[in-house]
Amino acid sequence: IEDDKIVDFHTVMTGEMFGILSTHGSLAPLFRKENQLEANDWHEESFSEGITLAQQDHGVLSNIWQVRSRKFYAENPPKNLTAFLSGILIGHELRHAEQNYPGKKEVVLLADADRRREYYHQALGLRGWKIIAEMDSETAVCTGLLRLL
Repeated sequence: IEDDKIVDFHTVMTGEMFGILSTHGSLAPLFRKENQLEANDWHEESFSEGITLAQQDHGVLSNIWQVRSRKFYAENPPKNLTAFLSGILIGHELRHAEQNYPGKKEVVLLADADRRREYYHQALGLRGWKIIAEMDSETAVCTGLLRLL
């Protein structure tokens, strides 16, 4: 945003990809059927590991494959796979932003007021980004449409 005008906008399908990977295909059996986490199920260390893995130059598809291999480690039950996959996908989203906007580390976060917002706060903090403003997606869409009128 410059001079109260949107000069660039970036969005990706991170949430949809998480939904698809965790409910369909070969990874789906590794996740809980209800795909909803209880508050005590989130594993911050696995999320951070996913963020860190995404920053390496192996590619998102290679990184996602590692979710399957985690199933075979007794110390990483499926609830940790959810956090790990989230970290990989959000980490790649941030990596892409860092490559496309080098040197910029400020973001206006458009995220719904749920646990996903917390995940983005954690991920952005791990990568050294500063959130300069926040808005839930519904408010952002309505505000944007009103400004276009």
